[in-house]
Amino acid sequence: MSKSLQLRSLDIEKYTKFVCDRQPSVQELQTIFESYIKNFHSTHIALSIPLDSNEGFLKRTYIPSPLTIDSFTDTCIEIVHNLGVNVYFKGTFCGVENLYDFGYDKTTPIGTIDDSREDTWMGKISQWLDIHAKNIRKEDIFGIIPDITSHVSGNNSFLSNIYENENVNLQANFLTFYTELAKLYESKGIKLGNYSSNLYKDIISGWIPSFIFDLTGIMSITYSNNGESPQELERIFNELYLQFHQPIFLNGWSLPKESLITTNIDLKAQEYFNVFARLRDKGILIGMDYFDGLNFDEGVLTDNNLNEEGKLLKEFYAQNVIEQIGIKPKEIDQIVTKPIGDAKKEVKIPKKKRGRKKKSTHPEAPKPTPQPPISIEHPVVSKIHKYKRVNYFLFLEMLSYMVGGLILTVVTVSFMGIKFDVTILIMQIIYTLLVIILYKLTTM
Repeated sequence: MSKSLQLRSLDIEKYTKFVCDRQPSVQELQTIFESYIKNFHSTHIALSIPLDSNEGFLKRTYIPSPLTIDSFTDTCIEIVHNLGVNVYFKGTFCGVENLYDFGYDKTTPIGTIDDSREDTWMGKISQWLDIHAKNIRKEDIFGIIPDITSHVSGNNSFLSNIYENENVNLQANFLTFYTELAKLYESKGIKLGNYSSNLYKDIISGWIPSFIFDLTGIMSITYSNNGESPQELERIFNELYLQFHQPIFLNGWSLPKESLITTNIDLKAQEYFNVFARLRDKGILIGMDYFDGLNFDEGVLTDNNLNEEGKLLKEFYAQNVIEQIGIKPKEIDQIVTKPIGDAKKEVKIPKKKRGRKKKSTHPEAPKPTPQPPISIEHPVVSKIHKYKRVNYFLFLEMLSYMVGGLILTVVTVSFMGIKFDVTILIMQIIYTLLVIILYKLTTM
């Protein structure tokens, strides 16, 4: 029996992240968002508007216009909500990616959830949440600072100068940031936080420990297609699920360009969606955020109309339409929106029949297989993961060495005519074990 893709998002950052200094008009934004929502039956629209304050922009070359950055953010949130769907918050700070002439921020400390000032990362995020709190719904999801691990490693890491020494532990800083962010979301009453995407290679390698995903009950990952086949993608997702026992939210994915032809969609492109359908039916894939490209001449729509790529995505998303926020799938194309400007007004939704209250339909991940708790004292987390499993092959190898050594001792003692007693036997066993242990310690 097929399952539903609970999260169906569209990432249209070319209309939000990179246009802050030349924003589309409210009417243009209305048309853009409506085209994506109606065509694809999405549950979420990803907004990638930077999280920096307007004052921060005024100190640089690029000035938000015609609206302040906060007003632009609130306007986009209101349009999406009035169209009957939720927001996937994917904004980042300009200093993380060197956007809008901000440069790389390598000095701001992480801070704690009690920070309210703007000189720590937690303080900046807390301020942003407070400013936009009135427009945030409980069904909205948060994945701020997407592809977070790619901005942690390297010389331009936004977590590079947390401690005043030359040996900065970036992994420890990342884990501190992630756990503090989880606490901050909880303190603000945000239920669906920590959907920030992580590079799947950092997960498989063990650089990101499994307890990170226990915070959300989901793995939000970025899979950048570098020519891997659909079958390779399926193998990787099955491996991730078997290893971490958490369902996957695929973040910012799009069809590889080589699988797109001007007039027709390649069979390889179709096979990707066949793979997604199989992963969905197994309960492995529970959501997708489709990346619509950086340029206005690419993506799933051409002049606000479906192109071949868009038709393929629409067909896949349409298989997964579920009732949400009181709007039935068949009614989604008939939504009548209200003018922007009054945030308190809501779209009229068909009245439901009275009766028992239905269960919430917001995403709830399958329960993971029970596992022993893992310490989150991250300075030693790599050691915990390295030694937490018993190596049975090593045990058998040591046992065979010991038995072999014992047999050799008995034969040697008998050949030399030395009287064999228990003392010799015990000494041989101890000697053999010491040699094996020392050998293994020096070769690990």
